[in-house]
Amino acid sequence: QTKIILLLLFFRFFFTHANNEDLSTTTHANNSPSIKTIYLIDAASDQVLFELGEGSVINVFSFPEGLNIQVVTIDSLNEIGSITFSMEGPSSLSRAEGKAPYALFGDSNGNFRPYFFKTGDYSLSVGAYSESAGKGEMFDSKSIQFSVIDQEKDPCESNPQLSLQDSVSISCNGES
Repeated sequence: QTKIILLLLFFRFFFTHANNEDLSTTTHANNSPSIKTIYLIDAASDQVLFELGEGSVINVFSFPEGLNIQVVTIDSLNEIGSITFSMEGPSSLSRAEGKAPYALFGDSNGNFRPYFFKTGDYSLSVGAYSESAGKGEMFDSKSIQFSVIDQEKDPCESNPQLSLQDSVSISCNGES
C-alpha cells in the first residue's frame, strides 16, 4: 500500500511539473480578455432588462424614458483599452468606449444615457481592443441582429386564465 501511495505521488509530481509550462499557457489563454455579454439597459433605472442575442426583439413601448446597450467583458488582467460599437439600421452609430461600464450611448459615472430607438431591424458589432479608440490588438468581437418594435401588448397574446362565474365572451381578431 505504501508503494502505491508513493507511485501516485510520483506521477502527480511528475505530471504537474512536466506540464507546468503548458498549464500556464492554457491558463493565460483562458484568461484572455473577451466579450462576455451584451445587455439591454433601462436608462431610467440603470437596470439590466435582458441579454441581447441574435434575433432579440426590443419593444420600446414599455420604456418611454429610453434604453442603452452595455457590453460586459472578462478582463482579469485589465488589458482591454477600449470597446468599439458599430450599430447599423434605421439609426446608425459608431463609437469607442475606453472605460467600464462600456455603453453604446455612453454613461455619466454609471448612469446610463438614454437613447430612443427608431423601429426597424438593426445589426450591432462590438470589439474589444488592447488600446484606446479601437486600436491595437483585437481580443474578441461579437455581432448580433435585433429588431425594435413600438407596440402595446395585445391582451389576446397573453392567453390569460379566466375564472368567472358569469358567462363572458372575448373577441380577438373577430373570433370568439
